[in-house]
Amino acid sequence: MANAEAVALISVADYLANEKHAEVGHEYFTGCVVTMEGISRRQNTIAGNLFTAIHGKLHGGPCRPFLGDLKLGIQRNNETLFYYPDIVVECDSTAVEDDSYTTEPKVIIEVLSPTTERIDRQEKFWAYAETASLEDYVLVDHQESAVTVFRKTTDWQSEALSSTANLVLPSIEFQMPVAQVCIDIHFNNLA
Repeated sequence: MANAEAVALISVADYLANEKHAEVGHEYFTGCVVTMEGISRRQNTIAGNLFTAIHGKLHGGPCRPFLGDLKLGIQRNNETLFYYPDIVVECDSTAVEDDSYTTEPKVIIEVLSPTTERIDRQEKFWAYAETASLEDYVLVDHQESAVTVFRKTTDWQSEALSSTANLVLPSIEFQMPVAQVCIDIHFNNLA
């Protein structure tokens, strides 16, 4: 029988204070802290392509995209969660005491990896879908030119987009060809 290891739980205040000085990001699950893994060049390129296009479209308006380092705070069933989405778009949000996180995302985009895909498709999906301000949740596959979109307006039903389709996010009046999301990615050379 394996020995159980005690886990020390920390408060939200201690988590947020520690994150301000941390060299790597950590996600928070009601007292438990998990270190974030680094992302690959492929994931970084896809996130960069999307961020650049979204930022260009939204510049000067009420919505702003954030890339990777803005935490999302979620209060769910008496649980407090903090995630680091790859991209989060916030629109006309009310200020929080700590500007290192948002609680009012309009759009969340995650670039999948083999180690995060299950969490992004299940755990994060259910937490994100309960966030009142969220309109669109986008998953981008880093191993093939494919995108899946979940929308509040369709009761969070999935919509699979191929490389020939357009990624359309009506909530922020944004449109981009899926092929452009994955530009500069060579799928025959998976990393």
